[in-house]
Amino acid sequence: MALTNLSANTDTQPTPYVGDHVHDVENPVQTLLVAERTTTPAHTYTIGETTTTVADIHPEYDPDNEIFLVAHPQPTITELTDLLTYPVPRARLELVTPLSGGADR
Repeated sequence: MALTNLSANTDTQPTPYVGDHVHDVENPVQTLLVAERTTTPAHTYTIGETTTTVADIHPEYDPDNEIFLVAHPQPTITELTDLLTYPVPRARLELVTPLSGGADR
């Protein structure tokens, strides 16, 4: 798949907000929860204490894509603070269910 096709998702899909349910376009089976929307582009968002960026891990996506932290809900988790979050480029996410339909949408 060409970079332009993957990056085009940001132009055709509504922007997810915290609390929204999304799918990963590469693996749309599980519904994910948007935990945080950063303003950091993939080429500067580092993974943990390393110098590896999200753009290094996902070179097929535009390195300027902003990063969202998404959580994989688990039935055994009893508190939101127990959810593990993962950084994902915006173009990889597709909105499934918005948390609310506020005026900002």
